[in-house]
Amino acid sequence: NVTYPAVEPEPASATPYRVLAPTSNSPQALSAEVLTPRSILEAFLDDCQFRGLAETTIAGYAKRTRPFVATLEAWPPEPAEIQRFILGLERASRRTRINYWQSIKSLTGFAARTFGTNDPTQRLRSPQRPKQTLHVLSDAQASAMFTAARSWRERTILLLVLGAGLRVGADEDEEPAGLQARDLEAQPLVLLVPRK
Repeated sequence: NVTYPAVEPEPASATPYRVLAPTSNSPQALSAEVLTPRSILEAFLDDCQFRGLAETTIAGYAKRTRPFVATLEAWPPEPAEIQRFILGLERASRRTRINYWQSIKSLTGFAARTFGTNDPTQRLRSPQRPKQTLHVLSDAQASAMFTAARSWRERTILLLVLGAGLRVGADEDEEPAGLQARDLEAQPLVLLVPRK
């Protein structure tokens, strides 16, 4: 068993955390590597790949966390820095702000678990999700759509969408478009719907 010493803070001008790890020659000898916000982000994205998350999920994390990390001088960020960043997304919808919050929360949680840093999101309340009204087709509307379908292919897709409750709408929510024949498992009859 290797005993790791307590984490020592950096001088005020540098990043406040160090990772202490055994060197390859001796498990008792320790070497220190300064963690920067950028190195933590890259480790987080590498971990997402290692865990086999979908490429679209990883790309979404990167898109939402890179601009945030670019605003940081040290790790961990202060709760107020997270709030200011999310509030600064002036043209973003409420849902988009929540997506940014969740991505930043995943990043800070990863850093806390992996490097032992504080997780500032633990001191913040999550933004409230907007209330959603679920719009469903009436029987008459579904029947009219089925009648308007021009081919068996269109009818099959329509039955699949209506029967399985697949989401159709904005590009990011388009579930039927990504389906492949291999997504259908015959025994038991299961349809695997890839999420973007």
